[in-house]
Amino acid sequence: SNLINWARGLNPATNTERKRLADPLHSVPHLVTYGGTDSSPDITIYYGDNEGFLHAINASNGQEVFSFIPGELLPNLKLLYANDPATKHPYGMDGPINSWIKDVDGDSQIESADGDHAYIYASMRRGGRNLYALNVTNRSSPSLLWKIEGGSGSYTELGQTWSKPIKTKVNVNGTVTDVLIMGGGYDPAQDNATTITPDTIGRAIYIINATDGSKVWSVGPVAGNNLVNADMLYSIPSTVRVIDINSDGLADQMYVGDTGGQVWRFDIHNGNNASNLVTGGVIADLSGTTAESARRFYHEADVSLIVEDNKRKLAIVIG
Repeated sequence: SNLINWARGLNPATNTERKRLADPLHSVPHLVTYGGTDSSPDITIYYGDNEGFLHAINASNGQEVFSFIPGELLPNLKLLYANDPATKHPYGMDGPINSWIKDVDGDSQIESADGDHAYIYASMRRGGRNLYALNVTNRSSPSLLWKIEGGSGSYTELGQTWSKPIKTKVNVNGTVTDVLIMGGGYDPAQDNATTITPDTIGRAIYIINATDGSKVWSVGPVAGNNLVNADMLYSIPSTVRVIDINSDGLADQMYVGDTGGQVWRFDIHNGNNASNLVTGGVIADLSGTTAESARRFYHEADVSLIVEDNKRKLAIVIG
């Protein structure tokens, strides 16, 4: 009982509020505007922490609207409650967050009666290999929309979920589909690698159905992916840079680096089926074989379109 009360934000000894937050080490606050007015917008702040909670905070008064903790992280609560200095501090919901806001009538008010919705996509970073989708259209009654378990089903390659899921659209076999695009994640074996070392997980890029979490497309080094590429030997914790090059509302290109120092480009051929949806490969290999030259990419690339002498060129900056 004491543990449950503590997890709910109470001090068991006094039955009063703890008034203490866990560390949001890498989780960046994500804001969703539900309506209101220009002078008084109705905003909810979503962020994760290393107690394992995804929090929803009213931006106007700082009050918590709700919090969500995955069942997989419940065992961590006992360790945190005990607060034994000899125990290594665990990670929880420490990854990036994104959203899909659908405002059917364009009135800037999220109302389920109009067919609107607000979905939140939350990753774990070092907390685990899963991705969670929550329906937060009604903040008084949030629900789990779906979850992806890394290491199982269509996502056996998915490592620690460091990559921010990018919300976009692609045309699959004639059907415009709302999707998430994300890297295959991080392989923690890289923690101890001093030179460029192949990984066993995270060697993938996924296109995911944003509505139900099913796999639309993937690339990786082994059979079972829609595109098999033997060069994809290193985990991809980076967020994938997704480009709509012709401004038609559909994703056309993807750029990303991996922990082997390689930079990848993929072209999306909208309208094709999943087998022929994407082509691409390595466009640069920037790592050496020594510890000093072991370049690894962890951050999203910046891509700029440059017109020079009536020719269109892309400039890529990645770190």
